[in-house]
Amino acid sequence: MKVTEIFFVILLSVLSYSFVCSEELKPTERTLFQRFSKIQGFGPIQVELTQNKYIGLSENELTDYVKLKFRNNFKGIQILTMDQAAKIPAKGRGEKLGYIWFSVFTVGDTDYPVAYHVQCRAGNLKYLLNINNPLAPIHRNSIIWEESFLGVNKKSNAPDEIKACISKLMEELAIDFFKARGEL
Repeated sequence: MKVTEIFFVILLSVLSYSFVCSEELKPTERTLFQRFSKIQGFGPIQVELTQNKYIGLSENELTDYVKLKFRNNFKGIQILTMDQAAKIPAKGRGEKLGYIWFSVFTVGDTDYPVAYHVQCRAGNLKYLLNINNPLAPIHRNSIIWEESFLGVNKKSNAPDEIKACISKLMEELAIDFFKARGEL
């Protein structure tokens, strides 16, 4: 009888503890991406195409595509020019200005296979560049959101697949951005 009671108490304790802890440890979009709430607009939105440029893509074309997807998904949020960004008060400007950076890495120039990696990073400019050492790597604290896709396809289909990845990443970023701001 005592073994059963002890087992029951232990089981009840474990269940209670896991219930209480699971509620406390689950980060919400608001707490996970809380620095998004301070962003008033995005400055640099760009794409870096690395390694292999033989599949019919260009950085300018992809950057234009990313900006179009930004306008479609980030209603009410602006892409700021340098003049507009300069009008934001200097104190806190780094937290109020955001960036979105895509890296597209492709390998292969034959019809099959072409491998690609599409990565999106978004954050605020506060820690993005080390002013004392511009060649220093990007500080991890500047990154609020990061996600990527990896795929393989025929050379003829790879550009469309890469654009589809960019669209999906931009949609996911917008959802997390607006959830963090309490607007979704």
